[in-house]
Amino acid sequence: MRSNRKIIYLLCLYIILSLKYFLFADTNYQNVITNGLNVAKLEILNQKMNQYEISTTANLRDNLPSNKKIKIDGSSLDKTINTQNDFFDALYLLAQIEALSNSVERIQDGAYDNGNPYNISVFETGEKWTYVWTRDVAYSIDLALAAFDPLRSLNSLLFKSSKYKKNIKRNNSNMIVQDTGSGGSYPISSDRIVWALGAWETLKHLPDTERKLFLGRAYDILSCTLDQDRKIIYDEVTGLYRGEQSFLDWREQSYPQWTYNNVNSIAASKTLSVNVLNYIALKITAQCAKELSMMSAYKKYHQWAQDLKSSINNHLLNKEKDSYYAYLLSDGVYNYPVEKNDLLGLSLAIISGIADQSLSTKILNKYPVGPYGPSVIWPQEKNIPIYHNQGIWPFVTAYWIKAAKKAKHYEAVAHGISSMYRLTAVNLSNMENYDFTSGEAEVRNQSINGPVVNSRRQLWSVAGYLSIIENVIFGADISLDGISFDPFIPTKIKNSLFANTDKIELINYKYRDTTHNVLIQFPKKENKNQGSYELETIKLNGKQISKSLVDYKRLKKSNNWIITLSHKRDKYGCKLHYINPSEDDIYSPAMPLLLKNKEDNIRNPNIVYNIYSNGFFVALRTNDFSHIFNKFDKNNTFAVQTVDLQTEYSSHFVLTNLIQNSNNIININASEMSNMGGHLVNNHHFENWGYKSHYLKTPDFNVPITGNYKVICEYSNGHGPINTGISCGIKKISLNQLNKMNNKNYDYIVMPQLGSWDRYEKSIPVIFHLNANKKYSFKIYEDDTVVNMSYLEHNSRYSAWPGGGDDSCNYVNISKIHIELIE
Repeated sequence: MRSNRKIIYLLCLYIILSLKYFLFADTNYQNVITNGLNVAKLEILNQKMNQYEISTTANLRDNLPSNKKIKIDGSSLDKTINTQNDFFDALYLLAQIEALSNSVERIQDGAYDNGNPYNISVFETGEKWTYVWTRDVAYSIDLALAAFDPLRSLNSLLFKSSKYKKNIKRNNSNMIVQDTGSGGSYPISSDRIVWALGAWETLKHLPDTERKLFLGRAYDILSCTLDQDRKIIYDEVTGLYRGEQSFLDWREQSYPQWTYNNVNSIAASKTLSVNVLNYIALKITAQCAKELSMMSAYKKYHQWAQDLKSSINNHLLNKEKDSYYAYLLSDGVYNYPVEKNDLLGLSLAIISGIADQSLSTKILNKYPVGPYGPSVIWPQEKNIPIYHNQGIWPFVTAYWIKAAKKAKHYEAVAHGISSMYRLTAVNLSNMENYDFTSGEAEVRNQSINGPVVNSRRQLWSVAGYLSIIENVIFGADISLDGISFDPFIPTKIKNSLFANTDKIELINYKYRDTTHNVLIQFPKKENKNQGSYELETIKLNGKQISKSLVDYKRLKKSNNWIITLSHKRDKYGCKLHYINPSEDDIYSPAMPLLLKNKEDNIRNPNIVYNIYSNGFFVALRTNDFSHIFNKFDKNNTFAVQTVDLQTEYSSHFVLTNLIQNSNNIININASEMSNMGGHLVNNHHFENWGYKSHYLKTPDFNVPITGNYKVICEYSNGHGPINTGISCGIKKISLNQLNKMNNKNYDYIVMPQLGSWDRYEKSIPVIFHLNANKKYSFKIYEDDTVVNMSYLEHNSRYSAWPGGGDDSCNYVNISKIHIELIE
């Protein structure tokens, strides 16, 4: 009797464990996918016609679709995959269907032409974003959409380039459009150069005639943009470019919280992502020049790229920690490194080759991942709504996966693919973003909610999903000359997603006017969850070939590839830094309060402070402010950050001048300046000033000490709010003598929008070396390099804030010039 009870008990236990496995295992089982407590199920309606239905238990964003079901009809799609995993195959069809839904013949946005539609054949950004945005479409085209629809990609890219408005009498070269953004867009936001990635990928897929035409146009657009950026946002001291982080464009989400109302620090910062993008763009422009037989231009841009790579590794790489790029240098004067991580910037650094193999492995080993995937920044910020903060963005995950493939990091590739596969399945769409801690597309009624904004079929999420299938699992790799396939499939992915088969197929992949059927064969011997399956042999159209790229001219109209894989062991020590959000601390410590009494600051024995003064480290992990501050008796700018001794996470910097020495500061008021244009109001500021013929000139002055001085305008710019617009103020400032520091006597003053004409702030600092025994004067005016986004014909339709119409908008009120010794 006891024996029977034991058998029954064991049988019940087996059933319970089997049910648990069915609901929560990491493998696909009978067309069910789990993601945390959410479950998605696939019903096959007509497998021969590629028709399916997916249902989910997840709380869907905006409660759509209300019945928690979608139907997938792939009967009209030529390009399919066959992996013997119906759910996996169906989600690939879904990505294509959503890409088609984003392929539109007209666009509209409330900020342009008062929301009236504009007829054009392009990719729109998503279900809720029915316009074309430069960074979104360029990243999407780079990831997968150039292969999906090269002509529509071309149209989308050209739409995001522009000549000057007709009323602006200048050499009418095309340049890339920076979309509306912080402080009035460019040059606060400066990642428009991501356009280069989309352009290069599009060139690879275009037919010969269109390629030849676009090659010249792309070079002209890129060279014009890069040459202008070299003058406006390039810092000769560090060799880096200024501007807001690419994609991380919601101020306090990834910058200090006070930047929600003051973007000076953002504009002056040098970020990893913007500089890596510029490196890639310079290499692309050099290659375009080479294809056009413009060898002097090739050498110029190639050298700029090599110099920038060195500057990134010299200034942004922390060589002591040896696995860490600062995600930005703050301040614009002393360039303090912010010890936080930007997943997109890190991924692009690996993909582009800025990080070598050893460093790439260390970066991928160190970056934290959670149960639902990697967040786009690390660590997170407390009390900031979920968006970039505490957010998973599938398009960034896709770049992380591609970086991991390049570095042969099978653990990161496997985790990333699993993240995208499951999140898409349980949410019934390629959503824009998810909460890092729960994997939900919308968290409600918690201490922090979000993601604040989200959309179904978001273009770059769709493109990211296509990319992990086509470029990672099947390994499609396209160049200007031909195609190759170099699959990378972690053993974990084979054992979980493709456990029921020894072969998978990609059917009707298109490259230019050729099609490709790719059959991948796994070895018969099974392997545990270590290592990866990689290319061993290739047959093309029945003939064994080498592993290298196949020239386009050697291809047939229809091509059959048979790729045999072999199991490769880990060469580099791959591992995941796994974080459990319910148990591990994921948050950065709060910024310091900067009070002189240490008792006012120390509320947690695990919190200490790093203190810099005028660019130099003066205290490491101290808790005594007064001891440090009292050591200085001259004008010092302090930068202070908190450090959590338990997590080793650090906060953003707080910058402050605690001691003022007026002997090292010169203020020149508006009433002392001479002017052309505008008029002086109440002896305080010049108003209606900023036309091209206008200028301001200071009286002669001399400085008390020879050294480097930061020069700042006190200004007002009420042309739009702090978070959007196209009318950031920008003017040239020239010195009447040669500046020995960098052998030039000019720079450009940047004055972001402030939301009100009654508000006065300091401009972004520029630095000049001044000699005590000389007299100087400054002139502020406009030359042909000066441009904000209101100068471009593309924005003649802009209707939300000033800057649209036929004329430019670059007018500011200036009340003072401030000249201060920094060293």
